[in-house]
Amino acid sequence: MRREASLQRSIGVTLIGVMSFIGSALCLAMGTLTGSLIFLGSSLGLDRLPGSPASTRAMFSLATLMYVLLAIWGISTGIGLFRLRNWARISTIVFSVLLALMGGFSGLGTLAVAAFLPIDGRANSPSMKAVFVFIALFWFVLMGIGIWWAVFLNRAKVKAQFAIAGISSQTALSSTTLAVPPSRVQRPVSITVIAWLLLVGCLFLPMCPMLHMPAILFTTILTGWPSIVFYVVFAALNAWIGIGLLRLSEDARRAAIAAYIFGLLNSAVFNFAPGGTARVRAFMDMQAQVFPWTRTPQSGQIPQFDPTLFMKMGAGLGVVAAVVPLYFLLTRKHAFDKVSTTANSHEAS
Repeated sequence: MRREASLQRSIGVTLIGVMSFIGSALCLAMGTLTGSLIFLGSSLGLDRLPGSPASTRAMFSLATLMYVLLAIWGISTGIGLFRLRNWARISTIVFSVLLALMGGFSGLGTLAVAAFLPIDGRANSPSMKAVFVFIALFWFVLMGIGIWWAVFLNRAKVKAQFAIAGISSQTALSSTTLAVPPSRVQRPVSITVIAWLLLVGCLFLPMCPMLHMPAILFTTILTGWPSIVFYVVFAALNAWIGIGLLRLSEDARRAAIAAYIFGLLNSAVFNFAPGGTARVRAFMDMQAQVFPWTRTPQSGQIPQFDPTLFMKMGAGLGVVAAVVPLYFLLTRKHAFDKVSTTANSHEAS
């Protein structure tokens, strides 16, 4: 069966699998580097960075964990792609969406920074602008790769490769069992991607209370215990919704719609209600206290531009990131209805 599956695998799927292994190797290398900095920080002078040494070590520890988790994800997905496992195709689509979003946000943010750098002085020379443009192009390339993966893996011919391999494996499995499991309602790929994006986000949300990150609730900036409670509740809710969407639970679908609408309203009120500029400035100052090394030096070489533009730009992109899942949650209701109808028919019988 493995030989047949390998013959059916297209060059594109193989290339994406190889790229997954390469990216995982780079993540492991970065994880090893950041992990070594935890122990070598004192000798390298990292303890002299702004902020406490404990916060610096915490940041390197979280970065190491992130790189290692991404490497494990990439290696397992790459193996699944080579074996034409459909879960690996969906996993790659989930990662491609994350990659496209990260590349788009980071690329636009980098270009915005470059636009605010005047051409005067050594720090703001044309070569410095060129560096920012190069970094932005790098992020846009990553965004393009993410879009390519998502579009390619949703092509009919590509999906057929994984379907044939899946049928072959199920046939081999059913030949060794006495009964064939009943058919299940097919979950739309869009719902699967939304569910896994929520679940992956749950892995990173606990970092916010660990780093004492502030949270926003309409016109209020939450700090301390209220902020911790907010992030914990938000992570638990996302986990419940994600698992429910994978099970095609109608309650989870409705909760997901409500959560995305809440996120849209929360961001809109915070940024655009009266006093929004002052709130954004206060939020940026609180973030600078969490990450002191991100503060802009008070010197004449680097311009002091208004950071609220970046926050409002991020809010605008966040609207797009919330509207797209809302569209799929509203238009894929039929899959949830089928599950509910099937469950009711089983209960009646």
